[in-house]
Amino acid sequence: MSPRITPAWVWIAVLGTFSGALIQRGGVILGYWGQVNNPTLAFSLIIVFAYVVSLLLCLRIAREHANSPAMHFAWMLFAGSCALSIVRHGVQCAMATGFFPNFHGEASYLPTQLPMAVALVLLFVGLLAMWSAFSALGLGFHATRVDVAMVTLMLLMLPPILFRDPERVPKFVTGWIAILPFAGAVLLPGCAGIAVFLHRTAMQMRGGETARFLQFLICYPAMRLVAMLIAVDSRLNAIPALTVLGYAIFHTAPLVFTLALAYRWRITATAAAAMQGERDTWNELYPGETTASINR
Repeated sequence: MSPRITPAWVWIAVLGTFSGALIQRGGVILGYWGQVNNPTLAFSLIIVFAYVVSLLLCLRIAREHANSPAMHFAWMLFAGSCALSIVRHGVQCAMATGFFPNFHGEASYLPTQLPMAVALVLLFVGLLAMWSAFSALGLGFHATRVDVAMVTLMLLMLPPILFRDPERVPKFVTGWIAILPFAGAVLLPGCAGIAVFLHRTAMQMRGGETARFLQFLICYPAMRLVAMLIAVDSRLNAIPALTVLGYAIFHTAPLVFTLALAYRWRITATAAAAMQGERDTWNELYPGETTASINR
């Protein structure tokens, strides 16, 4: 993995994507230009790229935790969630190109909704496993009023998402497939609830790269939850400004996940640079000798 994957570069991508989404969707709402394809190809490609980078980072970081089963398991679950999200948004890219005119409606529903549901399951279990791993280190969860307020707010979001307008569910969705639209309604608040636990863990760390990683990690499900609430609640999506904001939040959330991983990756890159510096110093002091030969 390249050390150039830094939080600074990802921040540029986050701000650029958020601003671009606001402008693009705002222009559609105001009638300055039309929405040719929904989703748009540009934003679909950005999301796929964000998840590809996240997948590679998750796999690399998971290797560091080979001796910590719980943490290794959590990172592998995150990697699996990213892989399924790539599949989902890859299908969205195919839809956005317009080269597959029949790939809409029923044909695209299952390839997008099923990976999304399973990805959320993996994300939820991964967050739970990570919190469990931190708790084993003594960074447990001690509820405060702020934590209770955050969990209550998430529970208040649940009814509008669950009892969405019937017309927003396609008519061809029947049988077990009808469960898929409601997967996010249950799993995203669940992920956000676990994120409250991780937020308290980050607060106990009192700064540092790991704390910053956790703070942005918990923003990811929270942003997706807010975007879903705006999308499915008829009272909210009737407000143009909220519609534009929800559109921008939805397309930026994957990059915020990548941003969290970039902060965590910086720990690895810094450690690797320090180890390389020690090797270079050793080679200067003992040319032609290795650590093993000196020890003998």
